[in-house]
Amino acid sequence: MITSTTNAQIKNIKKLMSSSTFRKSTQQFVVEGLRVVKDTPRENIIKIYFSESFAKNNDIRENFNVRIPGIKSNSIDCNYEIIRDDIFNSISDTTNSQGILAICKMNINDDLSIIDDECDLIVICDRIQDPGNMGTIIRTSLAASVDALILSDSCVDIYNPKVVRSSASAIFKLPILKGDLVDIIKELQDQDFNIISTSLDTDTNIYTQDFTCKSAIVIGNEANGIREEILDMSNSLVNIPISDSIESLNASVACGIILFEINRQRNYEY
Repeated sequence: MITSTTNAQIKNIKKLMSSSTFRKSTQQFVVEGLRVVKDTPRENIIKIYFSESFAKNNDIRENFNVRIPGIKSNSIDCNYEIIRDDIFNSISDTTNSQGILAICKMNINDDLSIIDDECDLIVICDRIQDPGNMGTIIRTSLAASVDALILSDSCVDIYNPKVVRSSASAIFKLPILKGDLVDIIKELQDQDFNIISTSLDTDTNIYTQDFTCKSAIVIGNEANGIREEILDMSNSLVNIPISDSIESLNASVACGIILFEINRQRNYEY
């Protein structure tokens, strides 16, 4: 059992939680919480950490397939460690820790091979900075049966603990690509994708736009919207009709409204 804050594993967990650079160099990140850890594919888990009280009150062998010495199993077993409660609470990223976290392998792609002939709905994020927004966009995209998510290089790190938590494990289930949007959009257009960007400077709203074709929806930065060069490359610009009493919608809310309008037009059955 780990009983000291100076333990090397504790230092490693803290650094993975706080440093995007360290996460990128190790290709590892932390997920925290009972539901998220249980929903994480076992092949992505490097090691699970339990608080002392969690381990005492739960059957960790049965529920988490951890590798207990002397007990053989035909399933994929996970390495684990138990941490004294006060030490666990000191590294937790949540206010009321559930006493469980895991170090996982990253799952991001670096080329357009994730876009195959069957893909016909993609979400593109241009400079999304808020971790909560990004996590919600990932979760909403999965709920709306989006085929892939593409991020600009300047988007928030999707393995930031707040992004991971708000994505509710969708981060493991949705193909995600990060790169230069100009180059990626050109390739998507060569594959007959209609690039549709959100903009306040258009009279075309989402209810008159035809979304039944192969579509890639661009969602822009929370404060500045989509870059001009991306708008200029777009095949269509659309807005969401809203009350005059407010200027715009939250990026993740706008994304959700558009995606489910697309599903409505396509008569999508879940």
